[in-house]
Amino acid sequence: MKRLAQDGQGIELLAICGNIEVQLNQISNQTLDDFMSHLRFPVGLPDHAVFLLQPGDNRPSNEFIDQLKARLRGKAKVFGDAREQPMATFGLGYCYFDGQVCTNTSIAMTLSGFLPLQMDAVSLMRHTPEQHIIGWEVYGPLEQFGKSFEPNPLQKLVDRLGIGTVRFLQQADRVDVFRLTGQAFEKPSSTNGQSIDEWVLKQTGKTQGRKFARELANAILNETNSFAGAGAVIKGCLWTPSIAFRTWHAKESATIVVCFECNSLLIEYRDAEGKNHGRISMDFDMNRDTFAQLAQLAFPSDEAFKHLQED
Repeated sequence: MKRLAQDGQGIELLAICGNIEVQLNQISNQTLDDFMSHLRFPVGLPDHAVFLLQPGDNRPSNEFIDQLKARLRGKAKVFGDAREQPMATFGLGYCYFDGQVCTNTSIAMTLSGFLPLQMDAVSLMRHTPEQHIIGWEVYGPLEQFGKSFEPNPLQKLVDRLGIGTVRFLQQADRVDVFRLTGQAFEKPSSTNGQSIDEWVLKQTGKTQGRKFARELANAILNETNSFAGAGAVIKGCLWTPSIAFRTWHAKESATIVVCFECNSLLIEYRDAEGKNHGRISMDFDMNRDTFAQLAQLAFPSDEAFKHLQED
């Protein structure tokens, strides 16, 4: 951690383990001067390109690129500005790539030569001097590579759940557990001993303490979990939840309904005033054994849960 945060470079999130502090630093002229001193373009070659692998569309990186473009104007073309990639999904000052967490440092590569050019139609129409516009054959592959950066999975998780829900899960100190039939009412009803929300109860288990609440939070706040959306796997299973957890901290609560047929769950968080913050669905295909162990701890004599890790 100390090595990654050396000189205050702005590590924002490596793990969900406590309060998150954000620190942004200005890019100094000395930093840019040091960078420019390493950019040496060969004499006698007409075309020069600088490729930047920028982890995020964030203030320090953007300031750096703006100043770099200004200094290289008329000398070299700069590629890799995250602001020019509207479809890319970046984190705020860090990213996740090839299993590694990256900071807001930009990586640069230069290429010089008689590079393939594309037609400068604008100059032809305006009768102005033709510009050297480097062709897609040169920058395309590296641009696609740059777009492969994405937020750390933990950042996706925080974005979807919200800071309030994450903080609550970390602080929860008791958990009510419910064995479900997998059936649901057509209209939701309040917990009355026979149902929890709209889910029909089969059995109410023993209330679990702080240790169980922490293990449940760790299972949910796990980077292997995923959310529905672009690139998500479409499942053909029937949603039949078999267990529900209602975790508490003071007057705050969250209901977690789990289906082992789909390896999916629903989370519904209510704040201390009882305000419902909506439902969020999550898939835990890569984290199934952890939730299976929690189900077995909650209902140790239930035959259906004894064999979950063997399925």
